[in-house]
Amino acid sequence: MTSDVDNALRLYRAGFQPSPHHPEPHVMVSASVIAAETTEEARYLAGPSRIMALSLRTGRLGPIVSPETAAKAELTDLERGLLDSLPGTQFAGTAEEVVAGLDALVDRTGANELILAGTVYDPATRQDTLIRVAEAWAA
Repeated sequence: MTSDVDNALRLYRAGFQPSPHHPEPHVMVSASVIAAETTEEARYLAGPSRIMALSLRTGRLGPIVSPETAAKAELTDLERGLLDSLPGTQFAGTAEEVVAGLDALVDRTGANELILAGTVYDPATRQDTLIRVAEAWAA
C-alpha cells in the first residue's frame, strides 16, 4: 500500500536539484511511537494519539485526552476507517515491535533520519517509550 509519505518522497526525489552542499537527497521521516511492556498496554497508551489524529483530520481540535477517555470514545465506522488509513508511520507495541516497524519504515522509504514523536497524555509515557526504543535498538 502506498501512503502519503511514500508519495511525498517519490515527488521529492524526482524533483531534487543537487547543490554543492547537498549533492544527494536527504530524507527525514517522522514516526509516532509508543512502546510499553506489552502490545496491549502500548495500544491502550496510543489511544490519545489516535483521537488526536482523528481530531486533526476532522477539524475538531481539542486537548489531548487521557487513555481512559480515548478507550471509551465511540467511533463511527467512517472514523475507524479514517484511522485505519493513516500513513504507515505509527507504531505502538513492545519496544522490539516498534523497532521492527521503524526498521521496515527505513527500508521502505530509504530514510536517512527518523524523527520520533508520539502524542501521549502523560509525558512520562513518552520518556518511557524513548528509553525502551533506544535500549531495544541498541540490542
